[in-house]
Amino acid sequence: MAAKRGKFILFEGLDRSGKSTQTRLLLNAIRQRGKQAEQLSFPDRKTLIGKLIGDYLRGSSKPASSEGKDKIQIENSETLVDEKSKDIKQTENESVLDDKAIHLLFSANRWEKQTLMRKLLDSGVDLVVDRYIYSGIAFSCAKGMDFDWCKAPDVGLIAPDLVVFLNVNIEESTAREGFGSERYETRQFQSLVLKQFQKLEKMAVPQSSNHSLDVVSQQPLWITINASQSIDSISKSVISYYNSLQDKSPGDYFIFK
Repeated sequence: MAAKRGKFILFEGLDRSGKSTQTRLLLNAIRQRGKQAEQLSFPDRKTLIGKLIGDYLRGSSKPASSEGKDKIQIENSETLVDEKSKDIKQTENESVLDDKAIHLLFSANRWEKQTLMRKLLDSGVDLVVDRYIYSGIAFSCAKGMDFDWCKAPDVGLIAPDLVVFLNVNIEESTAREGFGSERYETRQFQSLVLKQFQKLEKMAVPQSSNHSLDVVSQQPLWITINASQSIDSISKSVISYYNSLQDKSPGDYFIFK
């Protein structure tokens, strides 16, 4: 009998919609059954690329990868340029990165985890993930960027077996503790992001009472849950959908296309 691969469950939604909480609860529920499961969050800020992204999201003008160094030397035609001497001044929230550049960094951050994700899934480990491809598309399209351009860098990535979109209204999410600590956490921008997520949901093709996103091959299951419910009610719904997922063989992945 062929070994079974792990399941890939993804939580998507606005900032402060409860993704981290539900990710943790599902992870614990799976492990309590004696099954192996691991959690991933994107962006993964522990990698070199992730540190750059984290620095950008916090609104810092200093690259996170510099780790406190006073200068970066760039060799160009035998000339060493001391970056500190350039006297480039920026406001706290001014970006040094073009919107397309930061979009590509987010995508690269997902790509650098693909080998690990495949290894875990093929070993029978479930992956519970906080944000992934769909956030990348929604947030960049909210800036007015082209959908097809935003989707292109992620073509070929492993796609989830189950997408859980936690739908919360702007008034509630912006009132939650911690909102406003990072670059994209403004009421106006979150409203634009929500519209993009709603467009992604409308692209879904109904299958019985569920949804599957048609921008991915074989259409993984997409469900939308009212995130204004109690934490326990949401968790029970998520676990129910998790239980309905069919087992698959190693290497049998949905692929983003």
